[in-house]
Amino acid sequence: MSENGTGLELLGFLGGTAKSKEAEAQKKLDQYGYLMEKGELLTDIRFTQEIKDKGLQAYDGDVQLIMPTEESTLYKGIFGSTYLLERCYNVKITKVDRETMTVYLSYRAAQAEYRPAALEKIKKSIESGEELEVKAIVVLCRELQNYIVVDLLGLSIPGVLPFSEWIHGYAANIKEQAVSGKIIDVKIKGYTNKSTEEEPRFLVSRRDCVESEWIGIEERFPLHSNIIIECVEMQGKNWIGKIPGVPNISVYCFYPNRLSPTTGGPIIIKIGGQYSCFVAAIDAEKCIFRVRVKDMVDRG
Repeated sequence: MSENGTGLELLGFLGGTAKSKEAEAQKKLDQYGYLMEKGELLTDIRFTQEIKDKGLQAYDGDVQLIMPTEESTLYKGIFGSTYLLERCYNVKITKVDRETMTVYLSYRAAQAEYRPAALEKIKKSIESGEELEVKAIVVLCRELQNYIVVDLLGLSIPGVLPFSEWIHGYAANIKEQAVSGKIIDVKIKGYTNKSTEEEPRFLVSRRDCVESEWIGIEERFPLHSNIIIECVEMQGKNWIGKIPGVPNISVYCFYPNRLSPTTGGPIIIKIGGQYSCFVAAIDAEKCIFRVRVKDMVDRG
């Protein structure tokens, strides 16, 4: 130990830090206890770990948040019987354990309290012809069926969002955009054809909730003008490209039937490649944008 007492000071500092952290944790537990007494709904809660036979877990500083498996199971039906670690939840606090500094949460309790009223409001809006706009959580993307399953209001209310209703026009690589857990705005259009009184399913749209980049597109990219296009998706008869800086417009690109004027060799189309093209057709009203390839672009 040094003569200036550094060792003792260090011990004192560590002790003070431990007490400070414990006091901070107790303050958070007080807040959680208050919210539990008030019956408040905690929204957009995300968990970071899934523990077998225990459930979902996260930490708020030194306070442990646990949602037991039996309290986190999603409403069955279109979602299946599993739950997702990636998604977020609206939950109620069911218990605050000060001894273990643990807060217990329940998704089922939130559903039981808020789901019936939310369903009733949605049904009345459909009956009145109103397209209700609500928050939804992306659950999974069904590529073969061309639709996205969403959870309306985070209350296990099943929504079906067709790929064609994701944005204005064709959405390339939609699976990369519609990732599990993403919160989006949607409008409820009505019931799906598989909806029943016992298990209602709703048809929803996102396209009317996002600004269309097609407005003014013909003035920005006139017919026959030159343009740089990046390949993002390969298809049978054409490939899909994006205009750098304009992410929500998919461009249909014809495979080239000419040699590169720069190299004299074939123009090879590949994902991530950039190409010099000219605008062959454009129609903002029908969301049509087609180009033809002139040459490869060397960005190296």
